[in-house]
Amino acid sequence: MADDGSVGARFIVVDAVDDVAATFYPRQRFTQVPGDIHRLVQKMSSVAASLPVPTDEP
Repeated sequence: MADDGSVGARFIVVDAVDDVAATFYPRQRFTQVPGDIHRLVQKMSSVAASLPVPTDEP
């Protein structure tokens, strides 16, 4: 943890609660972990790239 309280991470990991949820996450660019269809991951760099770029304009 950094001095300012921030934390670094490389992946977001989710555990889908059921089969329906497990089909939702791939549509959001998550990838299933081999051997466990309910565990999915997405790289933080992919998430960051999909966010709008902040501007100084209000």
